[in-house]
Amino acid sequence: MFFKDITTAFDKISGLINLVSFLECFEDVYVIDRGNTVFFVKESNVRSSEELVDLANEIRDEMIAGVPVYLGKREDSLVMAFGFSVGDDEILIVGICNGDEANDGNDLKYIAVFKLIAMHVKSVFEFMSILGKIGEKIAEYEKVINFYNATYTTVNRDRLLAYILSEIIVEMNAEVGGIVIVDNELKKVGDFYLGVEENLVDMVIKELRAERGITKFGVISDEKFLKRIEREFNKKILSLLFYPLVLDDEILGFIVLINKKVGLSYVPFSERDIVVLDNITRPAKITIKNYIMYKELFFLNQFNSKILSSIDKLVLITTLDGVVTYINKPELSNLASRLIEKVEVNRTEVGSMEVEYEGKFYEVNVSTMYDEMGNVEGTLWVIDDITYKKEL
Repeated sequence: MFFKDITTAFDKISGLINLVSFLECFEDVYVIDRGNTVFFVKESNVRSSEELVDLANEIRDEMIAGVPVYLGKREDSLVMAFGFSVGDDEILIVGICNGDEANDGNDLKYIAVFKLIAMHVKSVFEFMSILGKIGEKIAEYEKVINFYNATYTTVNRDRLLAYILSEIIVEMNAEVGGIVIVDNELKKVGDFYLGVEENLVDMVIKELRAERGITKFGVISDEKFLKRIEREFNKKILSLLFYPLVLDDEILGFIVLINKKVGLSYVPFSERDIVVLDNITRPAKITIKNYIMYKELFFLNQFNSKILSSIDKLVLITTLDGVVTYINKPELSNLASRLIEKVEVNRTEVGSMEVEYEGKFYEVNVSTMYDEMGNVEGTLWVIDDITYKKEL
């Protein structure tokens, strides 16, 4: 694949035309890619485009591997070239000095000027390459955002999986398919199917996991296996693609696609389809991972809230400025504020003390909370009414 932004890059270096046109030492200066697309920085019309393409190909053949610079003579002309790679393309910049200028002893001066031109062209191509990569990333992030926008409002598992599977089936020209997500013990925690039975997908996943391992994807061409599925589920299966959803070495789930259909014709899935599926599922994997993390966090928050609200002690968290960010018994917030005011210690220090307030006694335990970088983030307060102990 050639550099896809070649035309844009040519537009960016067109400003050199006015500059180089005043340099009488050069007859032709041109940029050519591996596909023989030519852009003239300066054109003499002495040589045809075909001749310049042939010259560039001769230079490529003569250049020493690993050495990007070429210097040689063609008839009475001094020929200079500089090559570099951008993306999957090979770019060559060629400069031709006329005979009179090339023989006046100023070779080094012209070489230096050509080098400046070449470095400018190279920097433009590299910049365009970076922009291209940024564009690809933006497109990938937009895909993730689209998944989020389609599912975030309800954070509904079925809606999320239905959206992902329908997008994949359309992109892959699959007739039917299913998606299953699993926990870290590979137990099913969610699934969705379009045009195919749950039992069929479950059987395919179970047998292929046992046969191929949980992370090996591929086009399944075993006719005996496909025929057995056909007989058991009474469904014609011409082609099957098995794809584990893996993100950062973590198994998130599995996708099974059945029967690829292009127009009115059925065609087999190919290895190329796996590459395509890998690209289009990348944002889906991120979305599924975030959904799983959200559900885990939601569950833990519920669990912690229920546990904390069920205990007798008053538990609260404050920032370094003393702002309460969490309290397990909101109805006692005024009491908590008064007790905190009466504690005459630095809140970043760990300590336990006894406080008397309105005829009651409270044991106040203070401990420091840190963030993941080890910085002090706030204070944890655990307050217990110990009045009954005093009365014993």
